[in-house]
Amino acid sequence: MTMEENQSPENLKVKFTPTASQEVKDIIRQLAKESPKAAQNVREALVTKTKQVLTLNPFLGRPLYEYPEYEKKGVRRYLPLAHYSILYFVTNDTVEIWHVWDNRRNWTTLFED
Repeated sequence: MTMEENQSPENLKVKFTPTASQEVKDIIRQLAKESPKAAQNVREALVTKTKQVLTLNPFLGRPLYEYPEYEKKGVRRYLPLAHYSILYFVTNDTVEIWHVWDNRRNWTTLFED
């Protein structure tokens, strides 16, 4: 069951799937090789700030109009930083982060089986 856009987001939790958590770790690990400070800042934006923003405004992200089967499921795309995107969906009490990726990658490969 999904949360309706007119419902209040009180007590909404933000949860990263194991896949999304691993994607964040991979991004941070790669960045840390060149700049530990940049890696820390990106982690802050991808995790902490995303949780804050999506808890208050869970429907901020754009629906995936180009993928009707995912749009119907309520999947949205949020850009916490210029080079990074998050795919997520909202249920009654949870914002579930499904994928996190670097926009310089071809993100449509996430939908290939």
